[in-house]
Amino acid sequence: MNKLIIIISFFSIFYVYSQSLEGVDVIVSNYHHIKNIDELSNKIKTDFYSERERVRAIYTWIVNNIRYDNHYLIPPEFTIYTSQKEYKEQSKIRIKTLAVNTFNSKKGICNNYASLFYQLCINLGIKCEIVVGFAKNKVTATTSNTISSLSSNHAWNKVLIDNKYYLIDTTWSRNIIPNKKGYIKIINYDYFLTNPYLFVLDHYPKHFEDSLINNHIPVVSFINYPRIFIKGYKGMRLIRPIKSSINKSKKSNTKFIFQISKPIEKVSYYLGNQFHNNISYDYNNNFLTFDLDLKKSKDNNLTLYINNEAICSYWLK
Repeated sequence: MNKLIIIISFFSIFYVYSQSLEGVDVIVSNYHHIKNIDELSNKIKTDFYSERERVRAIYTWIVNNIRYDNHYLIPPEFTIYTSQKEYKEQSKIRIKTLAVNTFNSKKGICNNYASLFYQLCINLGIKCEIVVGFAKNKVTATTSNTISSLSSNHAWNKVLIDNKYYLIDTTWSRNIIPNKKGYIKIINYDYFLTNPYLFVLDHYPKHFEDSLINNHIPVVSFINYPRIFIKGYKGMRLIRPIKSSINKSKKSNTKFIFQISKPIEKVSYYLGNQFHNNISYDYNNNFLTFDLDLKKSKDNNLTLYINNEAICSYWLK
């Protein structure tokens, strides 16, 4: 059996979350007119005492105040270092500079988010690392089988809280959604101290030990697995199809099966720029089953929804 399937076959996977942290969010929401990183670090240090609360405060401030900007470019690094020590020292300087620039501009891309999170943790005496790797934000008809062919496209963080490492992605915790008045900001905590077995479904680190899981997942398994939306995926397990590509030219309908612990109220899917709501399904003994006729579809991206939550996406070939 595929190692990835073994890993995610745990029937229920939950986020590390404490409702007491919501109080941290309220306090941080009133952090107005903070002038620099040092002032923010001192404010968090004064207001909160535990490492978990301080990490939450850093996370909440960043996702509420830093805007993602695809046009924010980081100059390439061409410096030649004479020793490993010099490389580490210069790396710290470069990260701090990037963090300060991010704070001042209030915008950036994933490296900016990760660098700012890192620097604030370091200022508060919390051990933190920047992790680089490949993030799967969509499914395509890729045939790549090695991580080398998937150039690193994302950065996130690994943080030590009470002698245990956790994973953080501040970049994917802020979304801008267009509406009639312009845009609205949507903040989520899906990638705050996320269970590593969920996190690895869409984040594959360059060095696999940064995944924080013991069972190694081959790159080809990561690539070929459907795009999973971890917010809606809690408490369920995908049984079939387990590959991201579905052949829509086959004669029979495509069968989908999930093992799921929560009540089912609605099953729908998005295809061809429109929602197909309230499709027929069977739900018995915690197994959800339904068939879709995809043979005549002219579109390639299929996204499944359960109870109005996006669950996974497939590529139709």
